[in-house]
Amino acid sequence: MTLPRVAEFSSAVPETTKMRAMDAIRMDSVGKNAFESRELWKPAISRGAFGGQMAAQALMAASKTVPPHFSVNSLHSYFLLPGNIEVPILYKVEEIRSGRSFASRSVHAFQSEKKVFTMICSFQVFEKSGVEHQYVMPSVLGPEYYKPELRFEGTRSIFGSSGPSLYELAGNVGVIGRSVTKENLDVDYLSAHPLPEPQANVGESADSPHAFRRWWLKPDYEPSEGENTFVSDQCVLTYFSDFRCLFTTTLPHNLKRGSSTNFGISMMASLDHSIWFHAPFSASEWMLYDLETSRASSGRGYVTGRVFSRDGVLVASVAQEGLLRVTDTGDTVDPVMIKNNPPQI
Repeated sequence: MTLPRVAEFSSAVPETTKMRAMDAIRMDSVGKNAFESRELWKPAISRGAFGGQMAAQALMAASKTVPPHFSVNSLHSYFLLPGNIEVPILYKVEEIRSGRSFASRSVHAFQSEKKVFTMICSFQVFEKSGVEHQYVMPSVLGPEYYKPELRFEGTRSIFGSSGPSLYELAGNVGVIGRSVTKENLDVDYLSAHPLPEPQANVGESADSPHAFRRWWLKPDYEPSEGENTFVSDQCVLTYFSDFRCLFTTTLPHNLKRGSSTNFGISMMASLDHSIWFHAPFSASEWMLYDLETSRASSGRGYVTGRVFSRDGVLVASVAQEGLLRVTDTGDTVDPVMIKNNPPQI
């Protein structure tokens, strides 16, 4: 179903439509293994709907077609066309395999009969492991030492029987984020709560070229009664895993969008996005998102990420490649060489 491109526009989102993480993910069933988005949103700098929202909605759709004792262990997705936020996205789920321990699903997303997104995901019944290892969580200060910083401007579209209603976005879009950087320290909190270790490294400088960025993230989220809680947790993590992910590729070059110099960002867009889920977690708690970029070339940037629960468990790993075009490439480009290990903080 295609809605007319005529929409009511409000200059502010009323309190009754305050955005929460699950608001961005919930959908309506419109047929067997078919689901439709209730809302979409677009960052001001983006050409289309937020990629993390599309991936989370696709995962939610796939999760509704497997037994409740299955949870996703990995997903791999591709963004094919920008999503139009004034038209609901239709997600069609195909059953690839349903076994006793694993199940596989593919999801294809359509707008106006055009495929805009595709995902394949694997589900598993939880089992005890005979071997287990993980990276140690970076030794960083807690989220209370940093100021809220993850804010977006853009447009939110909520679908109704008469078509979409559009609202200006200027807020945290359902996720509170605090970057682990020196400039983002909360000096008032720091003065009242001295560092637990006098020599503690409080984070990298946001303005110095480097290939790493860490965020404390906390979704505005409480599972509804009757929901499969862990499935919802996984969908919420999928939603926020796209926040600032691709921007990590700009850090070694100190690139800015709309730069007044001849060298700035002209276009950024996610091309693909993959997640591997390792352990149970609660998406309503603070999590540390540890991002790094190891390569940019051919107009593309590559990012990997690790998501830790606050108690140090590595709960998910993320990988993304995206389009990264700049305003002036010049005749030749000298690559920035980066040491292959992140700073120990």
